[in-house]
Amino acid sequence: SSLARAVANAEVGTIVLDVDSPGGTVAGTAETAAAVAEAANQKRVVAVADSLMASAAYWLGAQATELVVSPSAEVGSIGVLAVHMDLS
Repeated sequence: SSLARAVANAEVGTIVLDVDSPGGTVAGTAETAAAVAEAANQKRVVAVADSLMASAAYWLGAQATELVVSPSAEVGSIGVLAVHMDLS
């Protein structure tokens, strides 16, 4: 992966994750978050939210060494639960 190559490259001092995402599916999120966390244990990883970092995207960004959020960005909403009851 690009992340693994950046971690292995001695010429890379800081890895920047430019995030603009509403999140998405859960499949693969835990594994990707673990990879970001492992990268952050080896090098400085900065996740940048310049617009939107929500749900699964926020889960990934939260694993970085540093999280930078622009003043107008929207960040959050991990673990949202919606309940619908049909009483018909």
